[in-house]
Amino acid sequence: MKINTCLFLYVLLFASAVVAQHSEDHAHHGMEMADSSGQHVDHHSMSSVFFVDHPMGRDGSGTSWHPDASPVIGHHFRRNGWDMMLHGSIFARVTAQDVNDAGDRGETEISFPNWIMAAAQRKLSPRQQFMVRTMFTLEPITEGKSGYPMLFQTGEALDGELLIDRQHPHDLLAEVGVGYTFNFNDSAGMQLYAAYPGEPAIGPPAFMHRPSARHNPNPPLAHHWQDATHITYGVVTLGLRHQNLKFDASLFTGREPNDERLIPDKPRMDSWSIRLIANVPDKLSFQISRAFLNDPEELFPGSDIWRTTASILYHHPLSQSSSLSAAFIWGLNEPVEEEVIDTGRLGKASGPLDIDHVPAGANLHSILLEADLEFGKQSIYSRAEWVEKSSVDLGVILLEDEELSIGSWTLGVSRKLFSTKNGSVALGGQGTIYRTSDELEAVYGSGPFSVEAFLHFTP
Repeated sequence: MKINTCLFLYVLLFASAVVAQHSEDHAHHGMEMADSSGQHVDHHSMSSVFFVDHPMGRDGSGTSWHPDASPVIGHHFRRNGWDMMLHGSIFARVTAQDVNDAGDRGETEISFPNWIMAAAQRKLSPRQQFMVRTMFTLEPITEGKSGYPMLFQTGEALDGELLIDRQHPHDLLAEVGVGYTFNFNDSAGMQLYAAYPGEPAIGPPAFMHRPSARHNPNPPLAHHWQDATHITYGVVTLGLRHQNLKFDASLFTGREPNDERLIPDKPRMDSWSIRLIANVPDKLSFQISRAFLNDPEELFPGSDIWRTTASILYHHPLSQSSSLSAAFIWGLNEPVEEEVIDTGRLGKASGPLDIDHVPAGANLHSILLEADLEFGKQSIYSRAEWVEKSSVDLGVILLEDEELSIGSWTLGVSRKLFSTKNGSVALGGQGTIYRTSDELEAVYGSGPFSVEAFLHFTP
């Protein structure tokens, strides 16, 4: 257990509180609402960082869209003609993976998933707008290079081996981006977004920014099928918008970040994506995207993939202090061509020891359903997933690489303990049940179960 990481949590909390307190000295404008616990929920006081005629609630990560009615929870202030927003999330939690000892992959650990984001925007003229946005996390320090335990989670590598049953820490710099928007008229316009790092036009908003997932400290098991490109070292996106319809095209770096989380990676600009988004005011947002990722995994050079996603996001404010958010997301990874995988690079491989190589798997699908019901100080949330992962992904070496199905269902609750003008603290917990293919029972057992308890700080 990494108890010493509490120091970094306190530093992050203190810094956000100081900045938020300083913002109170500046004039607020527009309309702000407060929930029953007193925390500021900013719905309309700032426009979109891209299109001035859109509400800020529409802004997702990168250039993605939320439903218009989505809340923006954070601190809003003005200085020298700039509209600014500061928000974030910090979990202090203990997680016990495979608490019923069904298999031999579970771990118990204290961890601190966290992020802080700041955005500033300025109108250059009635038709032009400029924005700058940054996001950072102390996960490389609080979680170390290996991240934190999470059954069946896969993606990225550490010291030349795949990370398996652990969620990798995100890079210190998650976004440093700028955007420029020019409106042709009242209903149409173009946007240009460039970032290092940032997020290309792939999929829905990243999990930590979706209202339907904001009380859940964990990423989806299908993170690397749906929204893992939210940190990409080198992105340029051009968007064309007509009313509530937008087409985006991105040129970006396809390689996943390496395990040096404090040091920026080399930009390659070797991959591309396209995305179509349609919003139905105020409660729905649809998107479909297609991307070519060049050489995404450093351990398997030459293994290019096609990634396709589709999603429906929903947000419905039920009252001033209650709301319902939901998301349906489908993601598909398709190998461009079959590759031979060196099993010597698998960190937790188990199976026949005389197998040195296996062919890569075929198309791998994923489906996610998640919802969050907030009423007053309480929230109830859930996530259900079905994802296909290869035996290579999970380090289970079979006679042939196979597509192995994993199902999970999470149910959680969260309750605000107190709130101030600088943020809130909530107490919560969740449990997750897993169902797997028969081939995985020798490693994971039958019906592993995980539990977590956490404090959630939102500046």
